[in-house]
Amino acid sequence: MRRAMMIVVVLSMFVAASCSGSGTTKSSGNATDGAKVFASTCASCHSVEPAKVIVGPSLAGMATDAAGDAAAEGISPEEMLREMITDPNAEVVEGFKPDIMPKDFGTKLSEQELNDVIAYLMTLK
Repeated sequence: MRRAMMIVVVLSMFVAASCSGSGTTKSSGNATDGAKVFASTCASCHSVEPAKVIVGPSLAGMATDAAGDAAAEGISPEEMLREMITDPNAEVVEGFKPDIMPKDFGTKLSEQELNDVIAYLMTLK
């Protein structure tokens, strides 16, 4: 019985350690890596400077905006950002036309890249 409890404790510690610290687990993203993906994939159309429009809307303050909108819809800001990236016509920002943003980022980006970009966007307060 003691040995079984010890195994459970050790496994729990291992799982907890692997899910924290680096921020690169499958279910979470790394904002530093996400900034690189953003620069190579998103920055040609989206600025992170307030009110600067390139093709799409500025993403300055995206984390704050997503938090408010997500709360109103009963989902997490990360879920909202994922939907905005993978299904950009689901909710088009006022003043912009639908079908401008490519709809295939859900397949072009790996799951980790998508998580990383979301983590980066969550730093834009």
